[in-house]
Amino acid sequence: MATKRGEDLESDAITRVRAAQGRPLNASLRAFNLISEVVQLGPFGRKLSNATKVRLLLLQRVATDLRCCTILAERGYGIQAAGGAASVFEGWVTLAAIRDEKTAIEWASHQREDVSFGQIKKLTKAAVKNSVREAKDVEKLATQHYDHYRQLCMPKHLNPIVERNRGFIRTGNQIEFVHGPDLSEQGLWHVLYAIHSSAKFAIMALSTFVSAEAPPFTDEM
Repeated sequence: MATKRGEDLESDAITRVRAAQGRPLNASLRAFNLISEVVQLGPFGRKLSNATKVRLLLLQRVATDLRCCTILAERGYGIQAAGGAASVFEGWVTLAAIRDEKTAIEWASHQREDVSFGQIKKLTKAAVKNSVREAKDVEKLATQHYDHYRQLCMPKHLNPIVERNRGFIRTGNQIEFVHGPDLSEQGLWHVLYAIHSSAKFAIMALSTFVSAEAPPFTDEM
């Protein structure tokens, strides 16, 4: 039997993934379109502050990472899509850290190559503080979100727990190594997990942006 080319494998994968995960894929696309509209509109009718500029830049990055994650997932590359979903998470918590002009200038002035703007675990807790009312809920929710992120990073960092269970088919005593899209039961689970995770954290980034940029409430409102 002739070996299929990579693009043929991906075409077949698109058909199968759309059939199995059509609704999550559509939801991800709608999330991307919504965020894209917000980024293109920007805060209307005023000069942009440094904080707004940085938040818009980060939200644009979140939207792009979301789209790339969806493209990979749709083609059956669930593990690779999980890496994109982890980047979406990082975009959300970094955006949430831009609280004012001071932090925006610190972000724009960052010069170190060996570290990013902040530790993701600390940024996660700070992001959660802005979204919950009860202090007692912060630690619990931050831990849940960070554990979710950590799971997305497992395939990104080639954790053996993930890697040793993929990439081959066992038939009796024979092992066949396979490449390209993974449409096994486990592979499709990775696809769904990546789509769900990236869309969830992208919408959280959008919510954070809107909360930071919306005009203050007045008595008339």
